[in-house]
Amino acid sequence: MRITIVGGGPVGLFLACLLSYQHRVTILEKRHERKRNHSLNISKQTIDVINNYLQIASYFDELKQLLNQWANNSINTIDIENALTSVANNYGVTIRYGIEIISLDGIDDNIIIGADGARSKIRSLIFGDEVIDKHNVQYVAQVKYQTPGHTRPRLSVSAICYSFLNGLSGSDMAADFESLAPVNDSFRKSGTLYVPIPQSVYNILTTNGKGNFNNPWSLSELAIVDHQQIAKLLRIINRYEFSLQWRGGWFEDVRVTAIPLTIYRSSDVVRILDDNKLVMLCGDSSSGMIFERGLNKGWLETVKCAQTLSVDRADELAIALTEYSQYCKLLYESERDKILIKHNKIQASNQTINVAGLLLTGGLGLLFGSLASSKLI
Repeated sequence: MRITIVGGGPVGLFLACLLSYQHRVTILEKRHERKRNHSLNISKQTIDVINNYLQIASYFDELKQLLNQWANNSINTIDIENALTSVANNYGVTIRYGIEIISLDGIDDNIIIGADGARSKIRSLIFGDEVIDKHNVQYVAQVKYQTPGHTRPRLSVSAICYSFLNGLSGSDMAADFESLAPVNDSFRKSGTLYVPIPQSVYNILTTNGKGNFNNPWSLSELAIVDHQQIAKLLRIINRYEFSLQWRGGWFEDVRVTAIPLTIYRSSDVVRILDDNKLVMLCGDSSSGMIFERGLNKGWLETVKCAQTLSVDRADELAIALTEYSQYCKLLYESERDKILIKHNKIQASNQTINVAGLLLTGGLGLLFGSLASSKLI
């Protein structure tokens, strides 16, 4: 069969590699060049599921070798896309860049798969703009930066200690999370500090069109914002920079953005059109995940999608498509429940650190006040 995949990110490229074993695959990608350099975490459990499927043929040996290098590691997005592009080219996949879809009229293939992300044009055209079960689970301040390649990752005990220091001021932004991955070569790393923030801080950071990818904050701009919550956020960032320096790194090209961490699900992921074209969704176009689960969820869907399209008979395909739709729904619900549990843990951690900090600060204040009144100091 001839298949068109719309979207040439990590999910679209990976799906194309899987489908190329039995089909002729074309990718349509609207970007002319790759610019995303955030790091992604690929779990070993995901790799194990994929490797189990790849056992069907030695054809996938190159892909298996690549995956095993990535298991349980933070990999830069651009490195994932470059590596998968190389594999896809070796597998005979056609990739066309600078193609932005406005309708399906120009696509001749009878199978079209939308792997074009959270703002999927394919989902919008075929399934509608509305998504279901949508939650803004958390708001996050992202501090993106570049650092030398020899910078060491932060130890867990260090993260805990700094979170406790953040809580001493009674901040409701105590916990933070680091992501650090090489960029293209070993001489540079791309880092991101994730700071969960309340909606009130998100509202400040996104005022007047600021705080997004196209118009991020600089640290000097944040420093002149006259607001107690922003001052607390800046102190957290400064403490993190101190930690970074201890690990042999430093801030370069710092950009601060604020994003809502949203989960959602498309109303459906399979539709057969009047002209008998089959349209499917995969990855973030199917459903959106957070806390580093988006790519893992998307790659699990690519395996199920490849299995679905491997059947020969029409009656078997109809059953397989129903199973794919149900699989995506159940996978979303399972991942959603894990995310909500993790979110609650983060909230509880912030609250615990906050209370501990207030108690310690208050206790020290009473102690020193008592000592001062008794003239011992």
